[in-house]
Amino acid sequence: MPKSKMLQSATKARRGTKYVPIADDLRERILNGSVTGKLANVPDLAKQFSTTQATMHKALTLLREEGLLHAITGRGTFVPPLRRPRSQSIGVIIYAPGGPLTEQMLAAIQKKSSSSRQRIAVEYSNGNPEDELIAGRQLVETHKVDGIISWASPNPRSLIDYLKQQRTPLVLVTENDNIPSNCSVVSNSRSGAASDLMTHLIAEGYKKIGFVTNRESQDADFSQHREAQYRRSLKAARLEAFDTCIINPLASNANAHDTAIRQLKEMEAVFCANDSIATGLAGICLNQGWRVPEDLAIVSFDNTYPARLLRFTSVDQHFEKAGEEAVKMLLDEIEGRRKAPARLDIPPELHIRSSSQRKE
Repeated sequence: MPKSKMLQSATKARRGTKYVPIADDLRERILNGSVTGKLANVPDLAKQFSTTQATMHKALTLLREEGLLHAITGRGTFVPPLRRPRSQSIGVIIYAPGGPLTEQMLAAIQKKSSSSRQRIAVEYSNGNPEDELIAGRQLVETHKVDGIISWASPNPRSLIDYLKQQRTPLVLVTENDNIPSNCSVVSNSRSGAASDLMTHLIAEGYKKIGFVTNRESQDADFSQHREAQYRRSLKAARLEAFDTCIINPLASNANAHDTAIRQLKEMEAVFCANDSIATGLAGICLNQGWRVPEDLAIVSFDNTYPARLLRFTSVDQHFEKAGEEAVKMLLDEIEGRRKAPARLDIPPELHIRSSSQRKE
């Protein structure tokens, strides 16, 4: 049964009780936007509606049960941004199913949402702004979510504008430095993280350093950002940059890696765009009989389980923490505890391991 009909049925069932007309009046004011933010205290509301405090309490309790009001102990009663009853569900937009970072963040969002008695609905965007908007529409119009967490595409403007029209709270999780200022953001980006990897390699004495990616990631925003920092760091150190080395670990052709291998033979160390690429490169090294780091040092991004297992130097962007904090931030907005957009920066962390440390 639609929620509007449920509310009508509930109201009819209570018809004849003194608090129902008061709740009806206040509900209408909330839904048409004439009542927003923090409500007056109960004694003042009782005077305004010419009723007793006990009756006013009952009217407010009914509206809280419908999700139109939210009480915060010690702070008062608030009208959440949503002008409709709560569904107790959170929408999540993720790049694509699978992948260690996706699983890390989704698991954290699910755990925190469950502990807050919220359900989640998930849609995928493939990192495409158009698909991101379609996913947002699906979550709002079909799933009726109270708010959305989106692992942001490079340009989330259309999603932001649509959700503002719908009065649906949004929290972006992004590793992009160009972050919109008109919505809440959890950022696990820091331009210095890629620079820290390069500083480490240069400090270890490596001079011939390459950048390795794969065809799937070559045009991705994260890969381009990291390669740009790779080139800036080498320029600052007055070292020569190599042409981008592209590998395809899943290729079955025996000659598929010939070009990459010729490039890699000229390098002492490589910066891989992510751990998945570094893991594929480790397989190539094994087939070639190259030792890590004696013949080729490897550093990468994401600090996933394979990176820890293979002892790669890697940057951890703490996607679990980002997911958990995004849920907290979204619920604060849904429940009216915060009105202005907020930003939380989660600093990445460099883990230096044996894959890049020169042996004495």
